[in-house]
Amino acid sequence: VSSEGGKRLRALLALHAFDATDPQGHDDDDAHARGRDAVLALACAIEVFQTAALVHDDIIDDSDLRRGKPAAHKALGTTSHSSSLGRGLGIMLGDLLATASVDIAHAAAQRMPRPDMIVSTFLRMHREVEIGQVLDEPERLARESMNVFRWKTASYTTIAPLEFALLASGRDPRRAHADAMAIGLPLGQAFQLADDLLDVIGSSRSTGKPVGGD
Repeated sequence: VSSEGGKRLRALLALHAFDATDPQGHDDDDAHARGRDAVLALACAIEVFQTAALVHDDIIDDSDLRRGKPAAHKALGTTSHSSSLGRGLGIMLGDLLATASVDIAHAAAQRMPRPDMIVSTFLRMHREVEIGQVLDEPERLARESMNVFRWKTASYTTIAPLEFALLASGRDPRRAHADAMAIGLPLGQAFQLADDLLDVIGSSRSTGKPVGGD
């Protein structure tokens, strides 16, 4: 997957939510800057995980393009002169990126309040996306699409970035989770609905991925 392009929505949401909720941002600029640097590192971890998820998703969907360039497994297949080897290498690449994202998140969490809660939330995000991918098959999707959107998309696109920001700003964990769910769930579902609409009426030139692939 190309590191160029992409919306960086998850990272930006985490950063802006932290800026809006961190009480230190008004009376202690140095403390806010240190906290924001830690949230920036965590935002990078989310983006690395996003890339891992895209690598795996493109293999499952047999997609040729991602962000306007060959999908990772297609590029690896071309390089190795074997489509099956390209898929295998793509699976391993996705796994490497997913584990790397946990390392980045763990290091970032050590500079935040409640580091164990940050890491636990990050791992929960991983599991929820994996559950969403299992649910994302054509017949079940037709019946339970909004439920799939909650697990596969909203879990790490909107809910987790908001929860990380709230935890980093010192919010009580139970309140942070409840607030992130209240805001992030409908926002994530709306994002996926818009993305699916683009998959029907958009173009590969504008989206950077095949039309109709999802």
